[in-house]
Amino acid sequence: KLTIPSPDHKVQLEKPSLMRLYQYIGNSGIVLQCNRSSGKVSVLGLPTEVKLVLVAMGDEWCRYYLKSYYQDKAF
Repeated sequence: KLTIPSPDHKVQLEKPSLMRLYQYIGNSGIVLQCNRSSGKVSVLGLPTEVKLVLVAMGDEWCRYYLKSYYQDKAF
């Protein structure tokens, strides 16, 4: 029962195409904020709909949206 909005945000799509999901995620304004001095990374602007869809898709899909994935990366 998960949905994402249509491109015009007038209706909720119950079975969006993978391309529509990709477009929605890409246009959501998700930002990785990296603090070089502390080494901390924050994931900002992740819409609730995307969080729910990613959780439903499983850990493999979620890892790129979790700040823990970026903790030990060199930027």
